[in-house]
Amino acid sequence: MSDIVAVTGSRAGLLRRLLRNRGGMVGLVLCTAFVLLAIMAPLLAPYDPLATDWGALRHPPSSSYWFGTDDIGRDVLSRVIWGSRASLMAGVVSVLIAMAVGVPLGILSGYAGGVTDIVLMRITDGLLAVPALILAIALARAGASGGRRKRATWWWPRSWIGCSGPPATA
Repeated sequence: MSDIVAVTGSRAGLLRRLLRNRGGMVGLVLCTAFVLLAIMAPLLAPYDPLATDWGALRHPPSSSYWFGTDDIGRDVLSRVIWGSRASLMAGVVSVLIAMAVGVPLGILSGYAGGVTDIVLMRITDGLLAVPALILAIALARAGASGGRRKRATWWWPRSWIGCSGPPATA
């Protein structure tokens, strides 16, 4: 019974510390707003993000188009709102893939120790030594090849994101 009280007490203490920390609260509010924006995109977006208005090419921000329109008359605000879904999904998927690979390897490394630990650490050091931007450019180029090769290898650049960690470049 005392374990339950201790866990509940530590969670309450964590919540109290978060509520007192201004930076933590700002981050929590921004993350919550971003997630809500992505979830409620169909309700919040004023226009269809793919709809083209040929009479509104490259319009500046106005009361009709808050962020203006792009080169083919699409509302930029709607595209930003709908784009938040893709950004959020990319972040969630990359973290889930990293966890699915990293947690079992960490458990194996910690449990087995010795040579297994050393080999896994050298592999990890090698992955961390590759600059994220260079890796992103290489993966984009690898996925840009055409023909049958592109269809056969579409999955591996996307799966590598999870192995190399969450995207650090935009």
